[in-house]
Amino acid sequence: MLSRFLSASIYLFLLLLLATPFISSNIFLDTVLTPKLIWFSLIVTLFSITAFLSFLIDKKEIKLRIHKIDLCVLAFFIYLHINHFFTDFSYYSSKISISTGCIIFYVFLRIHFEQRIFDRVIPLIIPLPYILAGITSLLALFQYFFLNPSESELVMRVHMGNSGALASYLSILFPWLLLYMNTSKKSGLQYLYRIVITLSLITIFFTQARAAWIAVIASGFFILFFKNVVKIKETVNQYKKIKTIFLLAFMGLFLISGYLLFSLKKDSANGRVFIWKRTLEVFADSPITGVGFQKFGSVYPLYQSKYLQQNPQDSAVLLANDINHAFNEYLHIAAELGSIGLILFLGIFIALGILFFKKKEQLDNLELASYAGILSFLILSFFTYPLKIFSIQFLLICFISIIVSKSKNGFLFSLNKQKFTMVLSLSCFLLFFVSRSELNRFKKEASWKEVYEQRGQLSWKTRSRVYEKLYPVQQDNWDFLSIYGIELTVNKEYEKAIEVLELATKYMKTSDLYTHLGISYEETGAYDKARLAYETGVYMVPHKFFPKYRLVFLYRKMELKKEAIALAKSMLTTSAKINSKMVVGMKHEIRKFLKQYDN
Repeated sequence: MLSRFLSASIYLFLLLLLATPFISSNIFLDTVLTPKLIWFSLIVTLFSITAFLSFLIDKKEIKLRIHKIDLCVLAFFIYLHINHFFTDFSYYSSKISISTGCIIFYVFLRIHFEQRIFDRVIPLIIPLPYILAGITSLLALFQYFFLNPSESELVMRVHMGNSGALASYLSILFPWLLLYMNTSKKSGLQYLYRIVITLSLITIFFTQARAAWIAVIASGFFILFFKNVVKIKETVNQYKKIKTIFLLAFMGLFLISGYLLFSLKKDSANGRVFIWKRTLEVFADSPITGVGFQKFGSVYPLYQSKYLQQNPQDSAVLLANDINHAFNEYLHIAAELGSIGLILFLGIFIALGILFFKKKEQLDNLELASYAGILSFLILSFFTYPLKIFSIQFLLICFISIIVSKSKNGFLFSLNKQKFTMVLSLSCFLLFFVSRSELNRFKKEASWKEVYEQRGQLSWKTRSRVYEKLYPVQQDNWDFLSIYGIELTVNKEYEKAIEVLELATKYMKTSDLYTHLGISYEETGAYDKARLAYETGVYMVPHKFFPKYRLVFLYRKMELKKEAIALAKSMLTTSAKINSKMVVGMKHEIRKFLKQYDN
């Protein structure tokens, strides 16, 4: 009885994990990311503990076969933790707990799949992706047609933060939807499945997420090819003379499609190419071990600032913005984890590819759907950040677990029940750190949100006391540090502002952060440090006017007349992205400043 209850609980927790895209909460300042992060970690913890208990009470002699892909996955995540250990982030001050949760979830999922008969499990879970995709698509299309029609694709986010993440999630589910479309014996259910697929494709189209379009097309062709490989070979052999013409036509279509996709959002595409080039510079300076896990947001902005300072005529000046991801998982991993991390990451998919080509003609729908989902992930990784989307992380782990568990070859050794019980006990011990980290995050985020919402109702004297009380326990919270530091600057507590803002730059560097740091240094008489901070902010995001405005008058204080006039003139000839009243006012002051020298 207890065994059945625990087995049912395992599937319940899997269902709850699948529901991650719909999790959001107003308890937190970040209503999308933080609740998903906490939800993912805690459900993984509950899933793993329940699975562990089910194995303990199972009287059968169970063996876990260890595959070479298992070792590849473990090697990458272990290296990630080792790399993190040598950064200046503690376990509790970063999001490394998510990676711990992922690897533990993989271990328990592998054991669970290893011991279960897939033919009994699949009928129970086939409808779930259709339910998830159907709900997601309906919510997104409602947002598109009924919310803010002037920027429709931007509001198509459901509870995922942005339309790109939404489209990426649907594109990962798409192979499963396509493969199981006609498997139901009920014709009504088949039609319902086709409606869900249609809604998903319409949603992906309206998001204008080009990476998701490419992923859907590629995974669709991948499935159609391997489901009809015999017919395709027969057709090719029958029409050998037109084979070359067909290949040339296909290549032409590919190049034209690529150009059209690039032209659809040309500025966005050029902006990403610019980010990739700067990321390669980050990697070139730390090619072996990288700059450190989760350090990209605090390192990359300095490279962007330096480049734009040295190349002010580059057209990317108008495209630059505050960045904390490379928009390419391969480059991002290379920059943070170095060539070691990138090789270990790619090693997982190379091993999967080798296994695929050994077994490609004997794949069932479940394996093919998993491989196609991984293909979608690999394509998305070229243009966006699927590893930062917890729902996609979960699906990727599931796909790899399914492929390895259904494999018949490539196993290196086995662990009997006694040995892998020891492994599971260690895993459950590690879950203590995951749970503690996330509960700690929950308490800190909730307390900070309460203060943040009341900031307009309380005097600065009252707010400052609350901020000071929270400061010792919020020193790993970038949102808190940046807002607190800026408020200190605005209220002229410059010494404290410098301390807080400098700490905030440890986690992420932005133009606004450096502008207020510059103000604090300037008001304390540290003109050289103020100049460095302003110039960093100016060149980090060159189209912003306020840091330039402050820098002009700092140059005047430092008696750098030539620099002040040059910067002032460039401000008047630069078009603002948004011509606000503040920009108009600053330009008016700059004209008055220049008239002093004209006279």
